[in-house]
Amino acid sequence: MFKIISILLFFILIASWVWLVFWWFINFEKKISFLESSSNNIISWANWLDTVILIFQSTIDITDAEVKSTCETSTQFLGNTQDVYIYKMKLISICENPYFHLEFWWEIYESSEFKLHIENREKIFSLLIDYNNKTLESLRSKLVRKINNYSKDKEQMGLIWENYFEKIKRERTYNELLYKEKITTNIINRRTYKYSVPVKWYEIAKWLNVIPNAKRDYRSWYTDWIHHWWDIMAPLWTPVSAIDDGIIIRVVDNFSYEDISNIKKWKNINHSQKLRNLDILRWNQVWLKTTKWDVIFYSHLDTIPESIKEWIIVPVGTTLWTIWVTGVPDKDYKNYHLHFPIQKNPYIHDKAWTYSMEDYMNWDWYLKWLNPTEVIAWQDDVFVKEVEHNHEEK
Repeated sequence: MFKIISILLFFILIASWVWLVFWWFINFEKKISFLESSSNNIISWANWLDTVILIFQSTIDITDAEVKSTCETSTQFLGNTQDVYIYKMKLISICENPYFHLEFWWEIYESSEFKLHIENREKIFSLLIDYNNKTLESLRSKLVRKINNYSKDKEQMGLIWENYFEKIKRERTYNELLYKEKITTNIINRRTYKYSVPVKWYEIAKWLNVIPNAKRDYRSWYTDWIHHWWDIMAPLWTPVSAIDDGIIIRVVDNFSYEDISNIKKWKNINHSQKLRNLDILRWNQVWLKTTKWDVIFYSHLDTIPESIKEWIIVPVGTTLWTIWVTGVPDKDYKNYHLHFPIQKNPYIHDKAWTYSMEDYMNWDWYLKWLNPTEVIAWQDDVFVKEVEHNHEEK
C-alpha cells in the first residue's frame, strides 16, 4: 500500500512540475500591451462619444477578450493585423473609475491597463454654468477657434493603418469640440432670456409681506428673521415648473413634522445654524441650478416624483413637483404656497463644480437689502409675464 501511495505521489509531483514549466513558458511568451485610443476622453450617454476605438498589441490570440472595469461596458472586436488587435468599447453607465483593462473569463490582463478621462453631460453643464459670462465667452471663442482649425485641415491621409487611425482620432476630437461648444453656446443664449413664472397662471406676488426682505420678527431668535424671496399662493397640488434650463443638485423628500424639533433655538445662535434652521423650514424641497448660474430653492413641496433625481438636466417649463406646506411649523396651516429663494452665484472660479450645500445657502439671495419699490421693479424686469388667468387669492 505504501509503495502505491509513493508511486502516486511521484507522478503527481512530476505532473505538477510539468504544469509549472508549461505555465511559465506560456506566460513568458504572453505579452499584452495597450497601444492607443481614438480619444483620451469618453463622455457617458453622449451618442457615439460614449464609445472609443482601442488598439492593443499581443503575442497571444486575444480575439475573445473584453474591455472591462468597475464601469459597465460593452466590447466589440473589430479585427487584427498580425499582433495588433482592434476593439470598440462603449461606456454604458455613468462611472467615475478611469481605469480599464482587457479580460477573458477569469483572467485579467494587467499589462493591458489604460486610463480614460470620463465625462458626462451633467458634469460638463454644471461646471460651465458656474462660470460668468466673460469666462464662458472666452471658452467658446477658444472652442470655435479649434473647431475652425480642424475644419480647414484638408490634408489627405493615406490608407496605411497609422494615417487612417490618425484621421479617426482627429474626427473624434473635432466632434468632442462641437459637443462642448454646443453646450456652451446654449448656456450663453439662455442667459439672455427672462425667467419664466414657476407656477403657471399665477403672478409673482407683489404683496409686501411675501416679497424679498419682508421682516419675519417672530423668527428672529432662530433665523436671520428676513424673508429671502417670494411666496406664490396657489391651491394644494398645483404643479410647479422649472423657471429655466438647469440641473437638479439637491432633492429633499422625506419631511415629517418631527423634523421641526431639530431647529436649534439657543441664545446667540450663529449664522450657519440659522441657515440650517431655514433649511428645515423649507422641506420638502428641490434645488435647481440654472443656466443663469443661480440656484433656486423650490420649497414647501408635496411628495416629489421618483423621476426627479439629483444631477439630471431639465428644460425650462418642465413640471417637476407640486405645492404643499412642508416645513411650516403649524400643522393646521392651510395657506398653500411655493416659496422660492434664488441664490446669487458669487463666481469663485476656483470653486466651480465644487460648491457644497453650505456654500449655496451662504450665497446672497437676489435683491438682498433692496426696498419694496426696488424689489417689485426688479421682478417685473426679470420674469416673463405669461399669466393667462390670475387665480391668486388676496
